[in-house]
Amino acid sequence: MRPHVKMNFRWAPHVAGLATVKQRDYLPGDEFQAPNEYALWAELRNSEHALDVGDLLETSGGALKICMFVGFENAQWAETEAVVASSVAESGITQSV
Repeated sequence: MRPHVKMNFRWAPHVAGLATVKQRDYLPGDEFQAPNEYALWAELRNSEHALDVGDLLETSGGALKICMFVGFENAQWAETEAVVASSVAESGITQSV
């Protein structure tokens, strides 16, 4: 997570459920192998790559998990305007101006 976003994330109230994250707020990181996110956290906790609140993990299947104070929560990428516009066009909804 980019440093300027991390401080806002740390102080934001915790909400349960699926977290929506913006790709622009994250930088690609290293790849690690572990059976699950908690095993990876335990493996990395005393290393220079320790996971911090707000860090995002992506599984080989593409599922996202975000590190929270209470553990890991499911996450999804926020849809960009281009994706939203194309899905509206596919649905046949038109906008009159």
